[in-house]
Parts: sequence; structure tokens; C-alpha cells
Amino acid sequence: MKRSLLFASLLFASLLFAAGCSQGSGGSSASTSAAAIGSSTRSAGHTWASHDLNALPDGFVSALAVAPSSTAVLAGIVPGQEVVLVDNAATSREAGFQDELASLVSVGSSTFAGTSGLVDGSGDIYERQGSSWTRVVDGMGRTMLLTEAQGTVYGVAAVASSAIVHHLSNGAWSARGGLFGRPFTPAAVAAEGAQLWVGGSAQGEALLFRGDFSSGFQLVPLPAGGADERITALAVLPQGRGLAIAIAGLDAQGLPTQGRLILRTPTQSFDTLQRFGGDAPTTLCFQDDTIYVGTETGRLLYRDPRGQWLDEPNLPASQGITALHAPDAATLLIGTRTSLGARLHVRSAVGVAPTQPAPSGGASAAIPGYVTDIKPLLQACSACHAATSNYLLSPGLSDDAADYQATLGQVDLALPDASPLLAKAGGQVSHGGGTLWPSGSAAQVTVIAWIQAGAPMVGTPAAAAHAGQHGTGG
Repeated sequence: MKRSLLFASLLFASLLFAAGCSQGSGGSSASTSAAAIGSSTRSAGHTWASHDLNALPDGFVSALAVAPSSTAVLAGIVPGQEVVLVDNAATSREAGFQDELASLVSVGSSTFAGTSGLVDGSGDIYERQGSSWTRVVDGMGRTMLLTEAQGTVYGVAAVASSAIVHHLSNGAWSARGGLFGRPFTPAAVAAEGAQLWVGGSAQGEALLFRGDFSSGFQLVPLPAGGADERITALAVLPQGRGLAIAIAGLDAQGLPTQGRLILRTPTQSFDTLQRFGGDAPTTLCFQDDTIYVGTETGRLLYRDPRGQWLDEPNLPASQGITALHAPDAATLLIGTRTSLGARLHVRSAVGVAPTQPAPSGGASAAIPGYVTDIKPLLQACSACHAATSNYLLSPGLSDDAADYQATLGQVDLALPDASPLLAKAGGQVSHGGGTLWPSGSAAQVTVIAWIQAGAPMVGTPAAAAHAGQHGTGG
């Protein structure tokens, strides 16, 4: 089976450093996983629409986004190196590029595209204003992976020796290298509050990093897996409920033929949600309060409230699910590869209003703030910590400014889950006040979400948190 230039470019770069989902194989259904994923809220019915986007053999959809202030879909198409606009039943070619489209993300009034190729310099960033595309970053790498974080855009570029992170701030792009501490090939990126997750591989080992543009990234150890693996997709679960990680296992020819889906829980543990044999996970999306997984062989799976993985009914057959995107609560966009060309399927839930979901990066509907959300949780702490402690609070939490600064000294913005505030109140380390916020409790989830959002003094209401933000999907 022919594979895309995008897959080949990532695989080739990883080699530089070295010189079917089986329902019966299953995965753990630990209670922590069930609590993190939630209970599926799937609609009882769906309508479907399908769009043929090109007529090139083995063509596929490489990336999906929704145009700003619109319901029109933008789809990256391979081969052809183009963006196609799908507006209701009308389909039109909007732009062509020198290299393949690797990622799309809409932020504010713009849509950004990251490109990919086999040679250095292929990974560029283009910006769409209206219907015109302009290259805004002439990258050094081979692949540019984009994501949105708190209303701005980050790009992670794969270069021969490591990765470069690009950041859009106040209308200007900047770039930094040397943030990861080791060579690897990035293949997936997702935002969680102000933090970025970056997944990839080096020398056949799947690697996961977490960090930010200013402080750099730290390697997050993964559970041991197969001999030749790479991360293919990441999905941040909303409200601080964890990170879903799709990992593909490669055969001797470098093709994905097995894999696993794991969940990093809010307590920093890992649960195996599903194992794949004769198939591999390629893309992820969170909708209906559950995880959707697209696979190499064309299956779209979702996890039901019992912890079982089921096939999406009525999905037309394909040679592979290559992109997923949930622009709102009612709509799921599914990009596929077929022998007759790239095809887009739009699944719409019956009776569900197409309201904007949580922003890309898994932030909750409203960003928690110290005064409104964290201070009430510290009331039980104030009696002891107002007397004597290396974490000193004002009597009765009467001084918001001082207490906020003191609390910031107990959080780790680079590794929110490892914050002393959570370790003590959660009972992970010795604490005179005992366990105040048990693992998985509403209080713990709120505090994690607050730290992941940068631990702001004042939170952001739901409407403001959603303004100008669009999910990037899988």
C-alpha cells in the first residue's frame, strides 16, 4: 500500500538518528480511566454527508480546520499539496503549496497551515486572511506541526538534529532551538493551558515531552512498549482529565501494523486503554465526552460508558482514517484515504446544538482563577498556614494579593501535576492537614486546570474563554 510523503518524511528523519484493532486484546479499564474519560454522551442519531476532495489514487485528507467566523471546512489534501474549501455542498480548491499540508489551525480571524516534505526547509507556516494564503515563516525543518494555546499559535518543526519551536506573539513570529535536550522526530503536538505536549520518536522509541517556549521541555517517561514505536497523535482531555496518547508500532518495512492507546491520568500514572493488532491508531479526537480513535485500516472507534471500544456505525469504508476534528459539540469531521482519492465525511448529531466545545488544548469551559476558584479551596488550610509554615497565608485569607503570591510558590507551571500544593493536599506526601483533595476529586481537577492555565489571579468566564478560539482536533 502506498504511503504518504508526510509519513515517509517523518520516518526518514527518525532513521537519521538510528544511522486492526483487536477487540479481544483489549486494554485496562481502570476506574481512573473511566473517571477521566467520562460517560459517552453520544446522540441517539446522526446524519452524514460525504465530499470527494480529489480523484488521485490513494489520496487522503492530511489536516482539517474550520474557517474563522464560518462553518466552511478547510481540508489539506495529499497528493496535490492543496487546501480545499468545503462550504455546505460546494467544494473548491482554495490554494496550492510547494509541499504537503501537515497541520491546520484557526485562531481569531486567521487560519494557519504547516507544511511537510523530505528535505530541510519544507516545513513552513502559511497564514490565511480572507481566502488568500501568505507564507509567514520560512522554516528550516522538514515538517511543521501547529497547535493553538490560549489564543496564540505554536509550531514545532522537525529538523535533522532535533526540533525548533516557533511562536506567534503580538503579530510577530519568533523561534527557539535546543529546548528538548536530545534529538528526536516530532510527529504530534497538543496544548494544555500554557503548556505544550510534543510526541515523536528517536531510534525506534516513542518519546513524549512537556514544557513551554520560555522554559524548555522535559522528557516524560512512557510505559515500556514494542521495539519500534512512534507517537502518532495526542489529545488533551478537557477539565484537566489527562492526555490520550496514540502509539503505532512499525514492522520491518516501516509500516504501522500494531499499536496502543494509553492515557496519562491527572495523577501522572498511565493506563492502557486499548491495544491494536494488525492495525494502528493514526489520529485522535475528544467529543461526546469520550475518545474517538481513527486507525490505519479505516476504523473509527469510540469508548462507551462500559469501557468497551465500538466501531462508529454508518461510516463509509476507506483505506484509513487520516484526520479528525470536532469544531463544535454537534459535528465530527472525518478525513479519509481511499483508492479513488481523498474523502471528507461530516457527521452531525441529531438534536444537539452546535455550540463551541472547550478550546483547543483541553482547557475547561471557563479558565479558573485564584480569587473565584482556588481561594475557597484554601479555606481549610488557612488555620494552620496562617500561624507558621513555609507556605504562609493571611488570617482568614484576608489578603488576596499576598496569599496569591504565596500560593504561586507552591505550584510548578512546567509540571502542574507535580506541584507541591497538589502533592500535599492530595496526600501524596506527608501533610499535617491530611488529604484534602483526593485524586480525581472536583477540587483536584480544578486546581490542576488552574495551574495548567498559568495560575492566573483572575479567571476567564466561559464566553470569553471561547472567543476567537477553534479546536484543532486530532
